[in-house]
Amino acid sequence: MDLSTNLWSYKIVLNGERKRLYDLQPRIGVSWHANSSYLVSKPMSWYKADFEAPYGTNPVVVDLQGLGKGHAWVNGYSIGRYWPSWITASNGCSDTCDYRGKYITEKCNTNCGNPSQRWYHVPRSFINKDKNTLVLFEELDGNPQNVSFQTVTTGTVCAHVYEGALLELSCQGGQVISQIEFASFGNPKGKCGSFEQGSWEAIDSRSVVEAACIGRSSCGFVVTKEAFSVAGSNNGLARLAVQGIIKIELSYMLAMGSSSWVGIILLSLAALHSCFAMEVTYDANALIINGERRLIFSGCIHYPRSTVEMWPDIIQKAKDGSLDAIESYVFWILSNFSS
Repeated sequence: MDLSTNLWSYKIVLNGERKRLYDLQPRIGVSWHANSSYLVSKPMSWYKADFEAPYGTNPVVVDLQGLGKGHAWVNGYSIGRYWPSWITASNGCSDTCDYRGKYITEKCNTNCGNPSQRWYHVPRSFINKDKNTLVLFEELDGNPQNVSFQTVTTGTVCAHVYEGALLELSCQGGQVISQIEFASFGNPKGKCGSFEQGSWEAIDSRSVVEAACIGRSSCGFVVTKEAFSVAGSNNGLARLAVQGIIKIELSYMLAMGSSSWVGIILLSLAALHSCFAMEVTYDANALIINGERRLIFSGCIHYPRSTVEMWPDIIQKAKDGSLDAIESYVFWILSNFSS
């Protein structure tokens, strides 16, 4: 077949994108089928659901578990492409991590056997106070029935226990202890939110507490020198100070209804002993916030490419995107006109 005389054309984007199916405005010739039979896993399918704004001001994420690969929009704003069906290798991860020495790509691998990303951030500035719409374009055979919106915040739980007593940490509402910020068995100083190491402590203080408490809604053990491998110490009666972080998740599930997905709100609340004091120091390698090295995520704003009136909104969007800091170029041509 000779195609040399044929005229070729180049067509970009999908028909659904060209028709802007993700837009909130009704489209001529486009109808959505409100029928659960359409949830049968079919490649190249569009889905739409309405949901109410998650309560509060905490960051919002959408959990796209169960989907294959595609693109997601909230109220017409793209929140990016997703691919949770691509699972990482199940081996190669370790409970310990040390970046010292020669770098290799396998160093400090995490999240083995899971998608590279499952939760996608939805900026609060994208969300209306009343009705909101999620649109999904699913390329593979994913099923949107398990999609949910979540807000995540953290609280703090503390304990200060003398040797021989029972350490007890617990969370209400089925929440779990996600991180141990501070643990010191010895003669720690300070109070919740400002604990610090005393003149001596057991080397394994944090690892012992983490092994007993991380991932659990409650934990407890009798505090002894033997438990922290300091038996025979002559430092007198020891104490254990602990400060942990509890992750609180409010989940807003989406289920299929007669006309669209119907938002079903499942709230779980935890009553916490909250301490929000923050200690910031640094060394030659990193910032240290509350005793933990912190990786700061920043975004770049080119201030000459926007008006002054636009800056507050741009910075707010950066904050909604969970950025910690703002960086910007220095445009010398605008501030130094002579060389």
